[in-house]
This record gives sequence, C-alpha cells and structure tokens, in this order.
Amino acid sequence: MKLEKIYKDIIKEAKLIPEIGEGSSQPFEYKKTFENGKNFSYLIKGKVSNENGDWGVGINLQGMWIKFFVTQKDGKWFVNGDSVSPGEDQDFGEFLNVPPGSDLGGFEITFSHTEGNAFAPVNDKTFMFRLMATIKEILQGEFNRSNPDFIAYSPTKEGDESIDQTGRHKLYSAFIKKAFPNARMFVDRSMEEIIYKLK
Repeated sequence: MKLEKIYKDIIKEAKLIPEIGEGSSQPFEYKKTFENGKNFSYLIKGKVSNENGDWGVGINLQGMWIKFFVTQKDGKWFVNGDSVSPGEDQDFGEFLNVPPGSDLGGFEITFSHTEGNAFAPVNDKTFMFRLMATIKEILQGEFNRSNPDFIAYSPTKEGDESIDQTGRHKLYSAFIKKAFPNARMFVDRSMEEIIYKLK
C-alpha cells in the first residue's frame, strides 16, 4: 500500500486532522544528514510495531532553499526574470503580494522513502501521527533558523487526481495552517506544485 493511500484513508476521518496537524504524538528518532547554508536533509527512523512484529521505515526529508526575485514591467509580473503565467484563480505575482523589486526566500520540501518508490504496507495510524509529529519538529527548527517567506512542495498524485486533493497535500496543509494561521495557498497546476506564502 502506498503512503498516499494511507493518507487518504486517514484523512477521510475528519476528526483526526487536528491531531495530525498539531503533531502532538511522540516523534520518531531522526538525524540531520546534510546542511549547506539553509539547505538541509534529515533521515527519519520510522518504526512500525504491530502483531506481525517491528520493522523500520526509513524516510528522507529534504529542504532546498530557493529565492523569488519579484519584478513588474508594463503591468506584467516576473519572478526570477521569467514571466509569470496566471493561475487558475489568481496571478502568481498578485498572490505573492509584495512590491516589485522584492526578494523572497523559502523551502522546496521533498519527502521520500529511503528504499524503493513506495512505503511498506503500513496501515498503522500511530505511525502516521508520529511521522507528522517528527516532520513538524524538524520543520519548526529549520523555520526558526531560516525564517522562510514560503514553502513549496509537489504532492504525489494518482491518475488524474488534482494535486490539491491528494492525501499528502491535505496532511501538509493541516500542519501548515496550524503553524501559520495566516498562510495563503497558491496551486500551480502547470508545475503541479503547491506554494504556501507563510507571512
């Protein structure tokens, strides 16, 4: 079973979303494996325990620091010198809501299993709560260190599923909204990326 399927199963129970977003469970053990400037990588030593025994689920959490230099010419927005195509509901330049000539910095987050493309068949809610608590603890520390303006990620989807309807996005979104109540979301469907402006 893929992690995204587990996310979807969990997210159906709406009463669980606050607990996931709060990340109040005991985090897994983890260690920083890479740091270069504001870029980082962590190995999360996930563990599942059930009637079939214990097994480890290694997870990599990476954050790459990226910058947006926002300009405007003849009423058209540019980010890092490239013209900005309008989004479905709003132009990206308008979404960023900063004066032309502004510099923004933030993290592009990737999250992957250390072996193969899918997780082992994990259907343990305790594992999911602990995983989100671990991600929360890591990101809070990195956010305090780097003070990002935004966070971006590309949630894995299945078939023709919309990126803003995936289980993974819903979990990330629950955490972000809990940690940053004023965060605003932009859906870049052409790049299949979610961007949250945090402040």
